[in-house]
Amino acid sequence: HLEGLKSVAGVTAALEPGQDAMAWINSVHSLIVKAGGLELFRQRALIPNEREDLVQLGTLHLDGKIDEGLKDIAGFSHLVLLYHFHRATGYELITKPILDKEKRGVFATRYFKRPNPIGFSIVKLFGVNGNRLDVGWVDMLDMTPLLDIKPYVSLFDARQDVCDGWFETASELIKYRNTPK
Repeated sequence: HLEGLKSVAGVTAALEPGQDAMAWINSVHSLIVKAGGLELFRQRALIPNEREDLVQLGTLHLDGKIDEGLKDIAGFSHLVLLYHFHRATGYELITKPILDKEKRGVFATRYFKRPNPIGFSIVKLFGVNGNRLDVGWVDMLDMTPLLDIKPYVSLFDARQDVCDGWFETASELIKYRNTPK
């Protein structure tokens, strides 16, 4: 499932600018080993921030000639991870999201079976130890190929006038909001 992707960390050298394949910089290590376990973590927005006991932890390791790219990353509280949905086979243009009962277009969802199976997650950075990053709110399968790490910068990434489309009326989300706390 890794056709078109080449490992920077240990398998091949980093791709040079202008090459037509994407390189992955390593993989995500998490406790999630099968896709069925992702449902809870995909709903992480429903879990209050103060519930640290529900935070799924993971680690990111960078190897070789790219680990110096972690310089200064410890100053950020959150990171954006771009990754390859390596277990996705094919794609579905219409799908039923886990938070709703209606079918939706794949580009209006976070579904993994996409024409280009690329995912992203915003994770909390708990610590940096050499070339290892300890992160929380991990919702990726163990050994998911990591394509890139970017700092989450509220000046650029947070938006005020946001419309959440069908999520605003999603049946499972409404059910959660109406559940006594």
